[in-house]
Amino acid sequence: KPVQKAINKWSDLKNFRNEIIAHNFRNSKGEFKLFSIGDYNCPQTHEELSYLVAFLNRMVRVLSSNFPMETQNIINSVGANLKRKANQSGTGDSKFEELKRTLQNIDEYISEEIFSIVRYDIISANTKTIQENAK
Repeated sequence: KPVQKAINKWSDLKNFRNEIIAHNFRNSKGEFKLFSIGDYNCPQTHEELSYLVAFLNRMVRVLSSNFPMETQNIINSVGANLKRKANQSGTGDSKFEELKRTLQNIDEYISEEIFSIVRYDIISANTKTIQENAK
């Protein structure tokens, strides 16, 4: 509940998603909204966006710890679907390997050129679990 309340304080998240992200800067009337992004009550800075991601991360962690079997079933299902789609497109594991190499290259560049980062994150952990369960 506290996380949901914190997220809901940004009352325009749904409108922002619909108008700016999904409909290419146009509202339901078809009006161009590029210069009114600041009018939305949603994260406006990197710091606010980081908090939103952290809030969502906490929700996922709580759900995962309270429903471990259901979480594992979802991971297995997502992995199987990704594997099926990859096989249908003919890319197989090479697509995952290419994405993994790209992320590793980005991490190395950031670490060497900008600052040192922790390379183990939730995305890597989830990706590894999905790949392992898809096999």
